[in-house]
Amino acid sequence: MLPGNYTISVKDANGCINVLPATILNSPGPTMTVVPTTTYCNSPNGVLTAIAAGGTAPLQYSINANNYQLSNIFNGLPAGSYTVTVKDANGCFSNASQCNNGKFTCTNYFRNYNFCVM
Repeated sequence: MLPGNYTISVKDANGCINVLPATILNSPGPTMTVVPTTTYCNSPNGVLTAIAAGGTAPLQYSINANNYQLSNIFNGLPAGSYTVTVKDANGCFSNASQCNNGKFTCTNYFRNYNFCVM
């Protein structure tokens, strides 16, 4: 719904109606970027850090639409595709995917050690 003034009507099973005014404010939601840390491939040691601004505190963070947490840091990630979501107290969302089109990419360097690079 767009910001503005509305009237909400509720009717129960007995036909009783209650009418209340409601106002939806134009509160901008959060914005976010995600910063990955280099990780060794095939090891669950990657880190994604979400940097959010705006919105209404407290901000909560989720990775791949799973449980929300107050911490903006996700540890122990294997190489793969990740989408981080930030949600503010008003239920406004922002998403960001990381890295290289949403993937940690593996590259061989020095004596066949595998590293994931951004």
